Amino acid sequence: MFRIVFFITYLPLLIYVYWRCLAFFKHKKQRKIFTYSLISFALAFPFFDYLAHTVKNSNLDILIQLGFYTQPYLLYLFFVILFLDLIQLAFKFSRQNHHLATIVFLIPLLIVIYGAWKFNQIKVNQYAIEIPKKDSTLNKLRIVFASDFHLRGKSELNTLANFVERTNKLKPDLILLPGDILEGDHHDEERPLLEMELRKLQSTYGTFAVLGNHESYGKVIVEDFFKSSNVNLLRDQSVTIPKAFTIAGRDDLRFKTRKDFEEFHKQLPLNLPIILMDHRPNDFQKVKDDDISIQVSGHTHNGQIFPFNFITHAMYDLSWGHKQEGKTHFFVTSGLRGWGPQVRTTADAEIIVIDVVLK
Repeated sequence: MFRIVFFITYLPLLIYVYWRCLAFFKHKKQRKIFTYSLISFALAFPFFDYLAHTVKNSNLDILIQLGFYTQPYLLYLFFVILFLDLIQLAFKFSRQNHHLATIVFLIPLLIVIYGAWKFNQIKVNQYAIEIPKKDSTLNKLRIVFASDFHLRGKSELNTLANFVERTNKLKPDLILLPGDILEGDHHDEERPLLEMELRKLQSTYGTFAVLGNHESYGKVIVEDFFKSSNVNLLRDQSVTIPKAFTIAGRDDLRFKTRKDFEEFHKQLPLNLPIILMDHRPNDFQKVKDDDISIQVSGHTHNGQIFPFNFITHAMYDLSWGHKQEGKTHFFVTSGLRGWGPQVRTTADAEIIVIDVVLK
């Protein structure tokens, strides 16, 4: 359904780009070349998206990513053309100018190159908060969390190794992975490499995860991946660290077995601080009215590509960052990687550190 809505929305933009760009070309041969090029670019993203989810061959990953770059390129070409049209309303000039055409087609390329560079620049963003101590004997707690790795195979191995190394240097007490860690249509033969890397994570109380929507895209839910990675997967479950805190995790909304919040909340002990993982930043009103100290989420990527960040800000109470409502601290990360094209023009690829003081 998402892809259908996406392409229906995308089609008018492509038609507009085609109609307005024809004015750059005088000759019939030039227009024909442009027409075939635009059609190829327009079809590249859906074709390679289909290929990425059906063909399990890591040797095609680079080719697939090159195909994915056409989507943000065409999006930013649309915005450049729209901006040019607005200028032309005030200042009359001819479009049949090869210098102008070069600039128009070059600007989206430069934006995509910048976004591809930014996609791989992982930042560590830190927060400091206070929560009620209750019966906990802890005075402080360092939480490191990241989501949306979207791991498929060895092409993401360097990013994963970078994450593990940087996380361990932060000396966390607790590591949280709130969903979309593994793509459901991953390369099975390359899973051991990913599992081996995740097993290198070091913390006082261990690593915990929940499932996101992308883990469910395959035929089998990959719970054994987390077990082999020494990651404790919580599926509408909780684990209590004696005299310290309770860590709880909810199934993603995509799973029909997900419990409603009231039912889920009944199983939680209230004498210790509760740290909740929920892949999507939902149920804020219900969570803040109950005894949850911290909720961590991902999913939004903070839009990943401008202007989709405006959509995620409209859809969720919090698209990225931190806010406190009642006694609950909500955190939403923009993710370690992203969906589709490896381009970021909004927010950062990030690891979040939460230094918690218990009083």
